[in-house]
Amino acid sequence: MKADRQDDSPQDPIRVDKTQLARLRQLGPLLEKLPKDCSTTLGSRTRTGTGPDNRTLTYAHYAGLVLLATLHPAIGSLRDIQRASQLKRVRQALTPPGAAPAPRASLGSLSESVRVFDPQLLQPIIAELAGRLPKSYHPGRQPPHQVPLELLRKAVIVDGSCLRGLSRIIEAASRPPASAKESGKAQWRMHMQFRPLANLPDPTHPAVLTPDRTGPDDDERAVLARHLEPGCVYIGDRGFEKYDLLNRITGAGSDYVIRVQQRSMRVIEARVLTPEAMAAGVVQDELVTAVRSHPSDAALTHTVRRVVIVPPAHTRSASRTGSASKPPAPDPIVLLTSLADVPAEVLGAVYRLRWMIETFFRFFKHVLGLHRLLSTRPEGVQIQVAMGIIAALLIALACGRPLGRTGTFALQMFLSGMADEDEALDLLSRDAREQARRKKP
Repeated sequence: MKADRQDDSPQDPIRVDKTQLARLRQLGPLLEKLPKDCSTTLGSRTRTGTGPDNRTLTYAHYAGLVLLATLHPAIGSLRDIQRASQLKRVRQALTPPGAAPAPRASLGSLSESVRVFDPQLLQPIIAELAGRLPKSYHPGRQPPHQVPLELLRKAVIVDGSCLRGLSRIIEAASRPPASAKESGKAQWRMHMQFRPLANLPDPTHPAVLTPDRTGPDDDERAVLARHLEPGCVYIGDRGFEKYDLLNRITGAGSDYVIRVQQRSMRVIEARVLTPEAMAAGVVQDELVTAVRSHPSDAALTHTVRRVVIVPPAHTRSASRTGSASKPPAPDPIVLLTSLADVPAEVLGAVYRLRWMIETFFRFFKHVLGLHRLLSTRPEGVQIQVAMGIIAALLIALACGRPLGRTGTFALQMFLSGMADEDEALDLLSRDAREQARRKKP
């Protein structure tokens, strides 16, 4: 298999779509497709206090407010969203042309609305935005050039990340916290399938949320087993090491590259290492069969290949006293895969794609603010995660690439009204040049 692939990235990485950038301020048209009969009563009272307020909070208005909180640095809680809903310009941004103005939202309606709104209704919007990405869209940092384009198209990185909520909303009164320290906290794990070719989550597989605990239905292996598709190459870390899962992946018509622990395995065939493989740090390439440690363990039902890679040690600079410390011995990377014909050095490059989902999780949680949850209810968390993915897609459409710190600052100043369009474009261009300089050796 050839490792070369054509680079179809744009020639000008500084180009920004002005139309898409302007649309970041007009959120209403994006959410027009949400059902208009899906609404909840505002739960506030009139100024006189004599009766309930008959206004309603629609799904589009709620989703728009959550999206605004994701994109805007000044909004970090449900109370901030409620305050923002009172602002005239915010209501205008959430109102499609010709539609009724977005209402002011009460804190009670915002917290209770997630019982009514279905998070799955946001998936068509995610799929539509992903479909708008040009074929030339590429991540700011290219995947390893050793990975062929055909294999890169099939690659799906799987992983999970913990989300911790410090919302004012307490979970359910019927489920008291185990201790006073846990009161008001909710911990969730977000399971995601990530497409490295686009450097974005797979739009056909929404993020799955489970309680952040170990259990037969909640761990990442069980979640992946329920969402397998044919024609994929699943890439995962040691948390996905389970022989029954590997059997299910191949049974679904897909392949895998999974890092595992060093375990005793029976060698069927030891392969001769090529100079390219040895240069990439490959020390073992063999067909193996698993040795079951317990009769209840699942047996592998397909040909399994084990590739062991010893990465180069990181060199340390000399200390101030002039003495150089000895580089630490790197841990070997042990990979199990069902890809029998892919060169060993390419398999190592395929596994290195995992850094892309780690980078995305960091962007998702710390730039878009998903480390702080607006709701502790499962539906509310799912809506916030979906709106975070929509925000990432909107940024990708506007800028054509992931953003660095300067680019993120530019968008935040633009959305807050502190920077006009030309100033934002200038900062985004500067961000592109800064990232280009970092890539140079």
